[in-house]
Amino acid sequence: MNHKQIRLYLLFAAGIFLLLVTFSIITYISTASSIQYQLKLKSDHILSTEYKEHFIQQKDGVHLNLNNDSQESSHQIYYITDNNRIIKQPEFNQNLVQHINTKIKRNKEYLHHYMNIQDGHYYVSSKQVKLYNDKTVFIYTVLETTESYHGLSQLKNVLIGLTVIYIFLILLMTHFFSKKAMAPLEYAVQRQKQFVQDASHELKTPIAVVKAGTEVIEQFDGDKLSDVGQEMLGDIKSELNHMNALINDLLSLTRLEKDMVMEDVDLSSLVTERIQHFQKTHQLTVTSDIATHIQIKGNAVALKQAVSILFENAVKYVEQPIINIQLNEHKLIFSDNGPGVQSEDLSHLFERFYRGNTSKEGSGIGLALFKEIMDYHHADVKVKNDKGLKFIITFK
Repeated sequence: MNHKQIRLYLLFAAGIFLLLVTFSIITYISTASSIQYQLKLKSDHILSTEYKEHFIQQKDGVHLNLNNDSQESSHQIYYITDNNRIIKQPEFNQNLVQHINTKIKRNKEYLHHYMNIQDGHYYVSSKQVKLYNDKTVFIYTVLETTESYHGLSQLKNVLIGLTVIYIFLILLMTHFFSKKAMAPLEYAVQRQKQFVQDASHELKTPIAVVKAGTEVIEQFDGDKLSDVGQEMLGDIKSELNHMNALINDLLSLTRLEKDMVMEDVDLSSLVTERIQHFQKTHQLTVTSDIATHIQIKGNAVALKQAVSILFENAVKYVEQPIINIQLNEHKLIFSDNGPGVQSEDLSHLFERFYRGNTSKEGSGIGLALFKEIMDYHHADVKVKNDKGLKFIITFK
């Protein structure tokens, strides 16, 4: 499974997983909210009923009537307190009422509170009533919610269990569908690479023949050519070299995935070797600050090619190249004193065949190949215009 398929696979899995988790959370919260809302409505209704039964509005204020008890047969749990002392309660569940009264928060009106007492779950509400003699009493109502509590707990466990099960199903499904989705693309990419390889190999022979022909003409009849003929012959040789470089770069792109064996690479030694090589083969000035023994996981051949591309790009656009290289931990900074690029060209710098507004020779493949190599090494690449181009490469 290549890195593009892995990204697609993870994207599909994450999307479906988020949908599933969101559905489970919404289901649980909406069910719990609905139950709580129904309990609140029921509690408020009972409080209103008990208030009408035990409290009588007269001219001098509200009077308490403890004799009325028409709701006794309904086995509804309620009680009335005066200074935290229970002055009215049903005959059943008196122990439960005592437990609740000792745990309940005092002097708070319309308390909607869940309580766990004696392995049971209850929903307690209250209402404050001020009597004619300025005495304040509280009326409480208690609803048993044990079944609702266990129902919600069971729903939560079911949703968690289904989520765990569906995680494995999602992974299997997304793996299957990502492979199906990527198959046509991979087939098209392979056909394209095969076409480029075949075309490149077919073009190499006629280019070699034409190049050999121009060299023969230059050797035996070069002095017989006019100035225009010699100029044209030079242009032909230049274009042949350009085409040959283009074909080699295209072949490098198509072969990039093959034999890309990742192993421990001493990046410090690799960069130092490339500096020494280009100092021998080109007239350039290099200043460097390279930490020793920087190890990364990568392919030494591909990394050497990537660093070489940066050097070749730097020496191509300036007569006296000055290059600064810094390597510290897993960050490589490569700067040159070239003309840089226009700000609008920065976003296109790694596109194939994109050369910007330049008259210099080049296939437009080099930096695209460099970026492909960096992508295979999962390296982050940033480019800045800083008196030339500055490449900041961070290896993970």
